[in-house]
Amino acid sequence: MSWKIELITLSDDSRKVLNFDHSQVRFGRVESVRNGGLVLKNDIVLDALAISRFHGLFTASGATCLLEDLESTNGTFLWSEKGWSRISGKVQFRLPAVIRLANAYRLNMDWQVDPNESAAREEDTTGVTVLHSLEGVRRDEAILVLDQCGSSEIANMSDQMAYNLKLRLSQIADKLVPPFHPTFAKSTGDGFLYTFATAVDALNAAAKLARAIEKRNARSNNPPIHFRIALHYGKVYAIPTAGADVHGNDINIAFRIEGVKENALDRIPDYFPKEDRILSSEDFCRRWLETAPDAMGLSYTYCGAATLKGISEPVGIFHIRDAGEEVAV
Repeated sequence: MSWKIELITLSDDSRKVLNFDHSQVRFGRVESVRNGGLVLKNDIVLDALAISRFHGLFTASGATCLLEDLESTNGTFLWSEKGWSRISGKVQFRLPAVIRLANAYRLNMDWQVDPNESAAREEDTTGVTVLHSLEGVRRDEAILVLDQCGSSEIANMSDQMAYNLKLRLSQIADKLVPPFHPTFAKSTGDGFLYTFATAVDALNAAAKLARAIEKRNARSNNPPIHFRIALHYGKVYAIPTAGADVHGNDINIAFRIEGVKENALDRIPDYFPKEDRILSSEDFCRRWLETAPDAMGLSYTYCGAATLKGISEPVGIFHIRDAGEEVAV
């Protein structure tokens, strides 16, 4: 499934049709901006001065879509039966839809089915399995992996303590993650897997988790909960079986980032924590900076490109932390 967008310039009523086959489409006045070594890009570049440099973002999330105004100066508007409504932050909407950007452009939006993709088919009566189309199950999403470090060693000393620490981590995650609207969540034994429609939602959830765990450790007389959080952005394939699940190579990458060690990097970083850390891929970091670079008061440091087990290409790794946090050396 892809986006079909008719772009109408209101000053002269000129029109052109744009097609996109990824689930996030960013729009603004500039083509790209360099930020901290990363290049941030808009998918739709608009000339009018009324449009902000990074004006807004469309995100497909299942059957619905999200429209986010990135604090533009002149606003983003959604049409409904009640007329035009200016967007503040994020709103859900369904296609087809009509969007207005300032008083400069109108977007007529709808889904467009790829004619080369066949519909999913069931197994035939001969028992020969027919491949199912990925249309409708693929999403481009942010992936968050949270893992409790050292759980096996703790269980070896005390099953009761290991259980209590995992239970406390579950309680923290169950309270803090839902406000960021995860599209999928499951326990993974020593931790959790979540997916989100946007990188910023995943980043904010990660920051909240890290801060809450650190606060718990400072206040508790019990052993600390040591954690590792990994963030990645890529293709996620929903498997609508009993209980549901998600699948894909990008899920594998997220799990590999969570456990990556310093010796997997192509350079020696100034600082690379073994635990109590948030690491992200370059793909995730770019998505974050394109949309909300000041989210949660966080900063990032490039650690190097990591060769991950079972992953064909090296993955750029970033360490994310509070902007004012002192780094041990």
